[in-house]
Amino acid sequence: MGVFEHERLVKNCDVPRAMKVGPVSHTVLPSLLPQFISKIDLLQGDGGVGSVKLITVNPAVTGGEVKTITQHTTVHDLATSTIAWEEPDPRFSKPVVHTIKFKAVGTDVQLNWTLDYEPIDPATPPPEDIKMITIEVINALCNYVEANPGWPA
Repeated sequence: MGVFEHERLVKNCDVPRAMKVGPVSHTVLPSLLPQFISKIDLLQGDGGVGSVKLITVNPAVTGGEVKTITQHTTVHDLATSTIAWEEPDPRFSKPVVHTIKFKAVGTDVQLNWTLDYEPIDPATPPPEDIKMITIEVINALCNYVEANPGWPA
């Protein structure tokens, strides 16, 4: 199994507010990252556990090919300040698992993201594409939260 990790401090944001971002992120991400995301459809649920989002990746990213990514929200735990979701990917034997944990740091919040993946074949390269886009998404959402203190309501 492989793992990627990324940390980010979000200024002037507390943990309860940070926990509200994931379920509604689909409402702002296409406008924040149009170079990566054409649209996001909420197919099932309200953004919390059990929700399914269908992300349409910008064809410029995929070399002209229309690609979609299905996200299944598996964890939204206020007690542990944890959000997690899975993305099936044919390169891996199990869905790729994203986990974000939040921790209060004064008036800010520390975001810790982990990506777990299990290649079908040991020769399969790590999913650098998923890592790169996820870090862009995290940074765009964090910047948006910092610039919009009333969001999400």
